Amino acid sequence: MEAKEKSLIAKFSVFFVRNGRVTFLIFISFLLLGYASYTNLLTREGFPPVQVPIVFIQTPYFVNDVEKVDKDITTSIEKSISNIKEVRKINSTTTEIFSFVIVEFDQDFSTTEGAKILQDAVEKNANLPEGVRVEYNTINAGAIDGEHDLLFTLSNEKSVAELQTKAAEISEKLAEVGVVAEANVIDLITKETNPLTGEEFDYQSKFNRVGIKKGSDVKFSPAIAIGVIKKGDTGTIELSEAVREKLGEIKDDGGLEGYDISYGGDFADSLRTDISDLENNAFTGLLAVVVILYFLISWRASLVAALFMPTVLASVFVALFLLGYTLNIITLFSLILVLGLIVDDAVVVVEAIDYHKRKGEKGIKAIFAAIGDIGPADIAGTLTTILVFVPMLFVSGLLGEFIQLIPITVIIALILSLFIGLTITPFLSNIFIADKKTGVFKLGMSKAVDIAFNYILYGPSKLITWIGELVGRLVRFYLRHWVLGVLVVITTIVWIGVGMSYAQKLNFSVFAPPKDSEILNIFLTYPEGIEITEAEEIAKDAEEIVVSTVKENIKIISYFEASKTSAHLYIELTSIKKRAETSVQMVEKLKLEFENFGETRVRIEQGGAGPPIDEFQLNLQVFNDDKGVLEGSTRDIEDFMIN
Repeated sequence: MEAKEKSLIAKFSVFFVRNGRVTFLIFISFLLLGYASYTNLLTREGFPPVQVPIVFIQTPYFVNDVEKVDKDITTSIEKSISNIKEVRKINSTTTEIFSFVIVEFDQDFSTTEGAKILQDAVEKNANLPEGVRVEYNTINAGAIDGEHDLLFTLSNEKSVAELQTKAAEISEKLAEVGVVAEANVIDLITKETNPLTGEEFDYQSKFNRVGIKKGSDVKFSPAIAIGVIKKGDTGTIELSEAVREKLGEIKDDGGLEGYDISYGGDFADSLRTDISDLENNAFTGLLAVVVILYFLISWRASLVAALFMPTVLASVFVALFLLGYTLNIITLFSLILVLGLIVDDAVVVVEAIDYHKRKGEKGIKAIFAAIGDIGPADIAGTLTTILVFVPMLFVSGLLGEFIQLIPITVIIALILSLFIGLTITPFLSNIFIADKKTGVFKLGMSKAVDIAFNYILYGPSKLITWIGELVGRLVRFYLRHWVLGVLVVITTIVWIGVGMSYAQKLNFSVFAPPKDSEILNIFLTYPEGIEITEAEEIAKDAEEIVVSTVKENIKIISYFEASKTSAHLYIELTSIKKRAETSVQMVEKLKLEFENFGETRVRIEQGGAGPPIDEFQLNLQVFNDDKGVLEGSTRDIEDFMIN
């Protein structure tokens, strides 16, 4: 007992037991502040903002001549920005009427600042033709479309011009909402200038449509999207509610008569689902722990665990708020992940205290002995788990930016779990776990009822203790015979080898594909040289295939970035709980239907967590000023890769 009493960890725990008022105040403070943080203080958003260190410089130049666009625009822009020291890489694409320059900066460089530097360099050094309009765009990987926090569509059987005019009116009214920083119409028609004649003309570079489930049919209409950017720390749910409320007011005033509104790009619904999942998982986990501790230790120990888990979660919410983080899809995923880890601290401490009290030790002495026994092992186990997640903090690039909140949240939870396990848990155990039982638990009723009640309370834990003693005898038996001991070691080594061999065959994925999803994405890549009207007709053919294949599971079909080069169909499915067919099965069915879809390349995937996945695992680029050499070299490489 003397060695245990000298344990600093045991003294640390006993300090909180002896100073019960202070510990109780800490306990209540965690719960109250955690509740306030969870319900009011923490901003709730979809994905955390992740700036991709890339700026797109887009320049329309309607001369119908690739070489002229390349000489007058692309080459001039590249030369003007080539000496900027923060720029890592410059790529460009040139068409008959368009110049597209992609500028990649150093990883830690602000893209907002980068766009300003590029703009200054182009305006100062690039000798561009008069009247040319240059656009500078950045990407926020946590936003719906790389820019906006909420995206909705306005649809009606009207012309594109009329839709765009109405959308402009609505965006002006939305800009008046307090939580809205910007409301932008995703223009389908823009005013462009012909550099050869100087005349202005309307140019439709994009199209948009929306399919809304009405009854048993999906009705498609021409549409236009409006993107909303939130102010400061406004939450995703708060933004969604404010925008929907404003649109409701506009509708009540007759401003949306004949128009349909669909929310194809709103994280609020999925965030509500994730929050509900966290609450359900927390409750289920808590219930499981209580039941297991009831069987393994005692019903009193299960009461301590029932208070431990909510206290840890509450303290994590407080920590996230104080550190300036938000409650988003990544932190929610992390908290669900860590639920099974944090309970270890409670189980180890509670079981040790219960064991020493059943041996006859009482009060503070039992806690001293228990923490002296398991304290170092508990700390070592938690630190080992923390070290598993530490490397994730140093993952670089876009993936690192995206997943950084996972190790941060998990590490915070584990540290707080250890602290609460060594402070508040012994305090609660001292209250709830009684000293050595003196006999049966008497209800004051008949002897048979008292016996039955005691079997319910203590029978399961006694049975588990008996099984544990049998296992202990088995271990002691093979430890006394060196041949059996060597056999156990050899078997263990063999199993480790087998496990490592199978581990090498596993595919690595930070964000594994989900088994089911409420989102499907279809990407169309059109053949070169088609017009916007042809692109829209091809998209309509794709719509027919989608509807005929999975119509019963569709809620809304909307478009992201539909132009004459590509289109992205975003399909919202009915709730997972309300359908028998999974999104994985739907993807396979759609792939079969799209096998013979002409020259248009089709990619189909289900929605999931994490940043967008590259269509190709390997990308190669060939550089040369001679177009003929480029085409020949590319064909040679393609033939080599195929063969």
